[in-house]
Amino acid sequence: MTEQLYVQRDQPEGVPPLHLTGERTLPDVPEENYWYRRHLVVYEWIAERTHGRRVVDLACGEGYGSAVLGRTAASVVGVDANPEAHEHARLRYQRSNLRFERDLAESFSEPCDAVVFLQTIEHVQDPGAILAHFKSMLEPGGVAYVSTPNLLTLAPPGAEKSDNPWHVKEYRADEFRALCEQHFERVEMLGLFHARKLRAHELAIKLGWDSVHKRLGLTKAFYDRFTPAIATSDFRLKPGNLDAALDFLAVCAGELPSRSLAYLDPPYFVMGQRKLYANYYRAEDHAAVAEALEGCPWPWIVSYDDAPEIIQLYRGHGQLTYGIDYSAASRYEGSEVMFFSPELTIPRIADPLPSLHGAA
Repeated sequence: MTEQLYVQRDQPEGVPPLHLTGERTLPDVPEENYWYRRHLVVYEWIAERTHGRRVVDLACGEGYGSAVLGRTAASVVGVDANPEAHEHARLRYQRSNLRFERDLAESFSEPCDAVVFLQTIEHVQDPGAILAHFKSMLEPGGVAYVSTPNLLTLAPPGAEKSDNPWHVKEYRADEFRALCEQHFERVEMLGLFHARKLRAHELAIKLGWDSVHKRLGLTKAFYDRFTPAIATSDFRLKPGNLDAALDFLAVCAGELPSRSLAYLDPPYFVMGQRKLYANYYRAEDHAAVAEALEGCPWPWIVSYDDAPEIIQLYRGHGQLTYGIDYSAASRYEGSEVMFFSPELTIPRIADPLPSLHGAA
């Protein structure tokens, strides 16, 4: 009877249900819904960023994530070595732009625009080799999306690994970033955090909820309702304090194309000093931006409020001053300035300050 709780329910006719083993998460198992939604939200985030792209989803498991990616991608290949998972995915998820292949992540190779490898690198004996393999598959401008649990929130305090028998190596944020940066020139790290009712539940536990529901005998009744009700909106993927994240997502890319342009719009100098922003730049921060741009390998443009201190920082560079209407708190007119790297031509504008000169 207990085992039936950990088998997928209500599968389409002809599709064999999968058993929950702990190696992969599954939809259609109410008790597993927390982990399923925790994985699904990342797939949905990636799908929003792979419109019209050729995507390879490695270690795709049951196939639900490949199907999500197929809603927006030009094509998706879901790859998994497990014969039961492969057969289930092939039968259950059928779209004209989606196919499934039975193979190892280490050996499957097909040119693509995006590689997706979620919650699996912690299972891999040679993670560096597999990241190098992903990079070899990517076309110019391609991106690899790689996620893994956070050791600090998965394992007991001070432990180097959780008790998950399938995991070979679990990572701290700095370890995972360093691993990805060994193989990709550009790595953006995001964290997955609880939101909405899961955040409220997290706070309730800190206030003693665990002892309350046990004492009142409500544990099963509460979680039988709470767990199946968890949605992807109860998680949030964002930058932040990665040490507190549930999982990490590394967005990995190679070098920018040679014909790239860098555009920066830092916080205003004057209003920043007046604490307009919660995280305003200090004078030394603005100076650091100007210094960094001197070594930028691409042409660049930076825009600012028209402040003498900023003009001084970018002296010697071409500049264009223009009018702008502000209305954040009260409507007024002001001017801003753009600075250009030496190889760029400043556009010719008859009157770059029309609002200040009375033009409609």
